[in-house]
Amino acid sequence: MGRSRSRIPIHGLKAKLSALADEDDENTNMRLEKLLNLARDRSAEGRAELLDAVGHIYSDGGTGIGARERRLIEDILRRLVGEVERDVRAALAERLADLQSAPKDLIWRLANDDAQVAFPILMRSGLLEDSELIEIVRHKTTGHRLAVAQRTPVTMPVSAALAESGEASVIAALLANLESHISTETFELIADMAHEAEILQQPLVARRDLPGELARRMYWWVSAALRQQILANFDIDTDELDGAMAEAVTARTPAVVRGELVPKTGLGEQAETLFRTGAPAPELLVRLMRAGKFDLFEVVLARALDLRLSMLRRVLYEPGGQALAVGMRAIGIAKPDFAAIFLWSRNARPGDKNVAEDELARALRFYDRVSAGVARGVLRRWQRDPNYQEAIDAIGYEGAA
Repeated sequence: MGRSRSRIPIHGLKAKLSALADEDDENTNMRLEKLLNLARDRSAEGRAELLDAVGHIYSDGGTGIGARERRLIEDILRRLVGEVERDVRAALAERLADLQSAPKDLIWRLANDDAQVAFPILMRSGLLEDSELIEIVRHKTTGHRLAVAQRTPVTMPVSAALAESGEASVIAALLANLESHISTETFELIADMAHEAEILQQPLVARRDLPGELARRMYWWVSAALRQQILANFDIDTDELDGAMAEAVTARTPAVVRGELVPKTGLGEQAETLFRTGAPAPELLVRLMRAGKFDLFEVVLARALDLRLSMLRRVLYEPGGQALAVGMRAIGIAKPDFAAIFLWSRNARPGDKNVAEDELARALRFYDRVSAGVARGVLRRWQRDPNYQEAIDAIGYEGAA
């Protein structure tokens, strides 16, 4: 069966062909006529031959082709690119993406095509200016922005435009690209977004050019694994971190009014209702702290630690915060949340509510010393025997590994 042909109207090319051809150069005329026929041919074979011809014209292998043929095929492509299927345009974009000799207007047109076509042009073409890339980032699709984020390199203005898109997948691709150049202002914008978008935290912490101040700021709210990565990658003093944490948490810790020794009516039922939601205890406790509901916080913490309320209050208010650190470690409270709860409990305890200058720092060091496994062992002893101080003292002998 013969291949089917579908004619594409390419107005004016026949006349241009005649004007460009040299009547004395039969070979040139034959090649130009073949190119024009290929441009009219929508069959798979004809498209493949046309793309092969394009590759030769713009690559080193096309040095034997004259300027007239080059001008003609550029004209053919400009007219053809809007009339052929997407897969043909995508194949053409792939062939032109790395060629500095490609027609600039055709590159721009392909860069604004749909994302599948534009991807290789946006990712690799050196013919696109920053201003053009920024226009595409601001007005095209996520697919276009993902391609731009993977360019080598990405300049600071383009990185800023990508970050301003607010799309986590795009920003994660930008951070993963080690050839992207990111300004301090753009890092700050991304760090703010990373507080809520967990997908951004690991690639952000992995950046060696992340400003140290931002790394210190992120230390409070990323996961324990990422905190260790921050300490490994950046020159940060842990005592300095603990001091800064004390200041930050003190400023943000809500005031509390200590509840009565006997829970108010209904608090037990409210606690049971909260646990039935399936939320983990650390999440519930932090939520109650931020809402300033200290009476309910005590009941939920007693339930989480499986301690009587009277025993819970000994743990919560004892001087130094070591018992509280053990309890928080045992149920998986993160260090920044422990710091906030510690200061909150100081404000709620009977009598002296002042916190010594280094009291939080000492409590944080104790928190670091106690592993979750040791803390759970101590908690089990408290559940059997209320003499919690002996269990805490034993930590020094059991170790905190």
